[in-house]
Amino acid sequence: MLPKIVSRLGHIKQYVLHKGRYEYLQKRMHMDYAPYSFNVLANFLQDVKQKDNVRVHNFDRQNLSKESINLFIRIDVDTQRCIENAPKLFDTLLALDLPFSAFFRVDDEDYQLREYRDVISQYRDRPGVNLGLHTSCYVEDDFMEQFRLDTEKFIEEAGFAPSSFTVHGLGSFRKKQRNQFYAEIGNRLEEFGYTFTDCSPKYREYYYVIEDCHKNNNGDRFIYNDFNTIPTFLQAGHNCLILTHPCYWA
Repeated sequence: MLPKIVSRLGHIKQYVLHKGRYEYLQKRMHMDYAPYSFNVLANFLQDVKQKDNVRVHNFDRQNLSKESINLFIRIDVDTQRCIENAPKLFDTLLALDLPFSAFFRVDDEDYQLREYRDVISQYRDRPGVNLGLHTSCYVEDDFMEQFRLDTEKFIEEAGFAPSSFTVHGLGSFRKKQRNQFYAEIGNRLEEFGYTFTDCSPKYREYYYVIEDCHKNNNGDRFIYNDFNTIPTFLQAGHNCLILTHPCYWA
Protein backbone atom coordinates (compact mmCIF):
# COMPACT_ATOMS: atom_id res chain seq x y z
CA MET A 1 0.00 0.00 0.00
CA LEU A 2 2.81 2.43 0.86
CA PRO A 3 4.29 2.58 -2.68
CA LYS A 4 0.85 3.46 -4.09
CA ILE A 5 0.44 6.25 -1.52
CA VAL A 6 3.91 7.61 -2.30
CA SER A 7 3.16 7.48 -6.03
CA ARG A 8 -0.13 9.32 -5.57
CA LEU A 9 1.54 12.00 -3.43
CA GLY A 10 4.12 12.43 -6.18
CA HIS A 11 1.39 12.97 -8.77
CA ILE A 12 -0.35 15.49 -6.50
CA LYS A 13 2.91 17.39 -6.04
CA GLN A 14 3.49 17.49 -9.80
CA TYR A 15 -0.03 18.76 -10.35
CA VAL A 16 0.42 21.55 -7.80
CA LEU A 17 3.78 22.57 -9.28
CA HIS A 18 2.57 22.48 -12.89
CA LYS A 19 -1.16 23.15 -12.53
CA GLY A 20 -1.31 25.53 -15.49
CA ARG A 21 0.26 23.04 -17.87
CA TYR A 22 -1.95 20.18 -16.66
CA GLU A 23 -5.10 22.24 -17.13
CA TYR A 24 -3.99 23.41 -20.58
CA LEU A 25 -3.39 19.84 -21.75
CA GLN A 26 -6.93 18.92 -20.73
CA LYS A 27 -8.48 21.80 -22.66
CA ARG A 28 -6.36 22.15 -25.83
CA MET A 29 -8.23 21.50 -29.08
CA HIS A 30 -7.41 19.91 -32.43
CA MET A 31 -6.58 22.66 -34.90
CA ASP A 32 -5.89 20.95 -38.24
CA TYR A 33 -4.87 17.71 -39.94
CA ALA A 34 -1.85 17.28 -42.20
CA PRO A 35 -0.95 18.60 -44.65
CA TYR A 36 -0.96 21.93 -42.81
CA SER A 37 -0.60 25.25 -44.60
CA PHE A 38 2.74 27.03 -44.31
CA ASN A 39 0.63 30.13 -43.59
CA VAL A 40 -0.39 28.57 -40.26
CA LEU A 41 3.24 28.32 -39.20
CA ALA A 42 4.17 31.74 -40.60
CA ASN A 43 1.26 33.48 -38.84
CA PHE A 44 2.02 31.71 -35.58
CA LEU A 45 5.70 32.64 -35.63
CA GLN A 46 4.93 36.21 -36.68
CA ASP A 47 2.76 36.44 -33.57
CA VAL A 48 5.59 34.93 -31.50
CA LYS A 49 8.06 37.55 -32.76
CA GLN A 50 5.84 40.35 -31.53
CA LYS A 51 5.57 39.07 -27.96
CA ASP A 52 7.86 40.93 -25.58
CA ASN A 53 8.15 37.97 -23.21
CA VAL A 54 9.33 35.43 -25.83
CA ARG A 55 12.81 35.02 -27.33
CA VAL A 56 13.57 32.68 -30.24
CA HIS A 57 17.14 31.44 -29.83
CA ASN A 58 19.69 29.55 -31.87
CA PHE A 59 19.10 25.87 -31.16
CA ASP A 60 22.48 25.33 -29.47
CA ARG A 61 22.38 28.38 -27.21
CA GLN A 62 22.86 27.36 -23.59
CA ASN A 63 23.16 30.57 -21.55
CA LEU A 64 19.48 31.39 -21.52
CA SER A 65 17.49 34.24 -20.10
CA LYS A 66 15.46 33.75 -16.94
CA GLU A 67 13.41 36.80 -17.84
CA SER A 68 11.71 35.49 -20.98
CA ILE A 69 10.19 32.34 -22.46
CA ASN A 70 12.97 30.66 -24.44
CA LEU A 71 11.76 29.25 -27.75
CA PHE A 72 13.65 26.91 -30.11
CA ILE A 73 12.72 25.75 -33.62
CA ARG A 74 13.77 22.22 -34.55
CA ILE A 75 13.13 20.49 -37.88
CA ASP A 76 13.52 16.70 -38.08
CA VAL A 77 13.96 15.55 -41.67
CA ASP A 78 12.59 12.02 -41.38
CA THR A 79 11.35 10.96 -44.80
CA GLN A 80 11.84 11.38 -48.54
CA ARG A 81 8.97 13.86 -48.63
CA CYS A 82 10.55 15.68 -45.69
CA ILE A 83 13.83 16.31 -47.47
CA GLU A 84 12.10 17.27 -50.70
CA ASN A 85 9.85 19.72 -48.84
CA ALA A 86 12.53 21.04 -46.48
CA PRO A 87 13.56 24.07 -48.59
CA LYS A 88 9.98 25.41 -48.45
CA LEU A 89 10.01 25.21 -44.67
CA PHE A 90 13.52 26.67 -44.44
CA ASP A 91 12.55 29.59 -46.68
CA THR A 92 9.44 30.26 -44.60
CA LEU A 93 11.57 30.61 -41.47
CA LEU A 94 14.30 32.62 -43.19
CA ALA A 95 11.69 35.09 -44.47
CA LEU A 96 10.69 35.64 -40.85
CA ASP A 97 14.35 36.12 -39.86
CA LEU A 98 14.13 33.39 -37.22
CA PRO A 99 16.91 30.97 -36.26
CA PHE A 100 16.29 27.25 -36.68
CA SER A 101 18.04 23.90 -36.80
CA ALA A 102 17.38 20.97 -39.13
CA PHE A 103 18.54 17.40 -38.59
CA PHE A 104 19.10 14.75 -41.25
CA ARG A 105 19.16 10.96 -41.14
CA VAL A 106 22.02 8.92 -42.61
CA ASP A 107 20.56 5.40 -42.24
CA ASP A 108 19.39 5.38 -45.91
CA GLU A 109 16.00 3.97 -44.88
CA ASP A 110 13.96 6.82 -46.37
CA TYR A 111 16.47 8.86 -48.38
CA GLN A 112 20.18 9.09 -49.10
CA LEU A 113 21.66 12.28 -47.69
CA ARG A 114 24.45 12.44 -50.28
CA GLU A 115 21.87 13.00 -53.02
CA TYR A 116 20.83 16.27 -51.35
CA ARG A 117 24.28 17.65 -50.59
CA ASP A 118 23.87 20.58 -52.99
CA VAL A 119 20.50 21.49 -51.48
CA ILE A 120 21.91 21.42 -47.94
CA SER A 121 24.91 23.54 -48.94
CA GLN A 122 22.57 26.39 -49.96
CA TYR A 123 21.46 26.80 -46.34
CA ARG A 124 24.46 25.72 -44.31
CA ASP A 125 26.08 29.16 -43.97
CA ARG A 126 22.94 31.24 -43.62
CA PRO A 127 22.86 33.27 -40.36
CA GLY A 128 20.88 31.52 -37.63
CA VAL A 129 20.77 28.18 -39.47
CA ASN A 130 22.23 25.06 -37.87
CA LEU A 131 22.23 21.72 -39.71
CA GLY A 132 23.03 18.47 -37.94
CA LEU A 133 22.58 14.73 -37.55
CA HIS A 134 19.31 12.95 -36.78
CA THR A 135 20.56 9.63 -35.44
CA SER A 136 18.85 6.35 -34.63
CA CYS A 137 22.02 4.75 -33.30
CA TYR A 138 20.14 3.13 -30.39
CA VAL A 139 18.77 0.46 -32.75
CA GLU A 140 22.20 -1.19 -32.47
CA ASP A 141 23.43 -2.84 -29.27
CA ASP A 142 26.75 -0.99 -29.57
CA PHE A 143 24.98 2.34 -29.94
CA MET A 144 28.07 4.44 -29.23
CA GLU A 145 29.97 2.83 -32.08
CA GLN A 146 26.95 3.30 -34.34
CA PHE A 147 26.79 6.94 -33.31
CA ARG A 148 30.42 7.35 -34.31
CA LEU A 149 29.67 5.74 -37.69
CA ASP A 150 26.59 7.94 -38.17
CA THR A 151 28.67 11.04 -37.48
CA GLU A 152 31.38 9.99 -39.91
CA LYS A 153 28.80 9.25 -42.59
CA PHE A 154 27.15 12.62 -42.09
CA ILE A 155 30.50 14.39 -42.55
CA GLU A 156 31.20 12.40 -45.71
CA GLU A 157 27.79 12.88 -47.30
CA ALA A 158 26.93 16.43 -46.17
CA GLY A 159 30.46 17.77 -46.55
CA PHE A 160 30.87 19.27 -43.07
CA ALA A 161 31.02 18.22 -39.44
CA PRO A 162 27.81 18.77 -37.46
CA SER A 163 27.99 20.57 -34.13
CA SER A 164 24.66 19.29 -32.81
CA PHE A 165 22.37 16.29 -33.22
CA THR A 166 18.94 14.97 -32.31
CA VAL A 167 17.56 11.45 -31.93
CA HIS A 168 15.07 9.89 -34.32
CA GLY A 169 12.08 7.93 -33.04
CA LEU A 170 9.87 7.89 -29.99
CA GLY A 171 7.61 5.43 -28.24
CA SER A 172 8.57 2.17 -26.59
CA PHE A 173 10.87 0.75 -29.29
CA ARG A 174 14.23 0.03 -27.61
CA LYS A 175 13.43 2.62 -24.99
CA LYS A 176 15.97 1.13 -22.58
CA GLN A 177 18.80 1.41 -25.10
CA ARG A 178 17.72 4.90 -26.08
CA ASN A 179 17.81 6.07 -22.47
CA GLN A 180 21.19 4.44 -22.00
CA PHE A 181 22.49 6.37 -24.98
CA TYR A 182 21.07 9.63 -23.58
CA ALA A 183 22.84 9.03 -20.28
CA GLU A 184 26.19 8.15 -21.82
CA ILE A 185 26.39 10.75 -24.58
CA GLY A 186 25.81 13.57 -22.12
CA ASN A 187 29.29 12.95 -20.72
CA ARG A 188 31.01 12.20 -24.04
CA LEU A 189 29.72 14.85 -26.41
CA GLU A 190 33.05 16.50 -27.19
CA GLU A 191 34.63 13.11 -27.92
CA PHE A 192 32.49 12.93 -31.08
CA GLY A 193 33.01 16.56 -32.07
CA TYR A 194 29.67 17.94 -30.87
CA THR A 195 28.87 20.92 -28.68
CA PHE A 196 25.13 20.41 -28.14
CA THR A 197 22.21 17.99 -28.11
CA ASP A 198 18.76 18.25 -26.59
CA CYS A 199 18.50 14.52 -25.83
CA SER A 200 20.47 14.96 -22.60
CA PRO A 201 19.04 16.97 -19.69
CA LYS A 202 22.63 18.08 -19.03
CA TYR A 203 22.23 20.43 -21.97
CA ARG A 204 18.51 21.25 -22.07
CA GLU A 205 15.10 20.22 -20.82
CA TYR A 206 11.83 21.48 -22.31
CA TYR A 207 8.89 22.57 -20.24
CA TYR A 208 6.61 22.12 -23.24
CA VAL A 209 6.84 20.95 -26.86
CA ILE A 210 4.63 22.33 -29.63
CA GLU A 211 4.74 19.64 -32.31
CA ASP A 212 3.18 18.86 -35.67
CA CYS A 213 3.19 15.07 -35.36
CA HIS A 214 0.37 14.11 -33.00
CA LYS A 215 -1.40 10.99 -34.29
CA ASN A 216 -4.99 9.83 -33.78
CA ASN A 217 -6.26 6.24 -33.68
CA ASN A 218 -6.52 6.16 -37.47
CA GLY A 219 -2.89 7.20 -37.90
CA ASP A 220 -3.76 10.70 -39.09
CA ARG A 221 -1.34 13.45 -38.07
CA PHE A 222 -2.74 16.60 -36.49
CA ILE A 223 -1.79 19.76 -34.61
CA TYR A 224 -3.32 21.32 -31.54
CA ASN A 225 -4.32 24.95 -31.27
CA ASP A 226 -1.00 25.80 -29.63
CA PHE A 227 0.03 26.51 -33.25
CA ASN A 228 -2.33 29.44 -32.97
CA THR A 229 -0.73 31.21 -30.02
CA ILE A 230 1.86 30.49 -27.33
CA PRO A 231 0.24 28.64 -24.39
CA THR A 232 -0.53 31.07 -21.58
CA PHE A 233 0.90 28.80 -18.87
CA LEU A 234 4.45 29.32 -20.18
CA GLN A 235 6.42 31.67 -17.94
CA ALA A 236 9.78 33.43 -17.92
CA GLY A 237 12.59 30.90 -17.76
CA HIS A 238 10.62 28.09 -19.39
CA ASN A 239 12.15 26.39 -22.44
CA CYS A 240 9.69 25.58 -25.22
CA LEU A 241 10.44 23.60 -28.38
CA ILE A 242 8.64 23.92 -31.70
CA LEU A 243 9.17 20.54 -33.36
CA THR A 244 8.33 20.29 -37.05
CA HIS A 245 8.66 17.82 -39.93
CA PRO A 246 8.55 19.21 -43.49
CA CYS A 247 6.53 16.24 -44.77
CA TYR A 248 3.43 17.44 -42.90
CA TRP A 249 3.36 20.94 -44.46
CA ALA A 250 2.26 22.15 -47.87
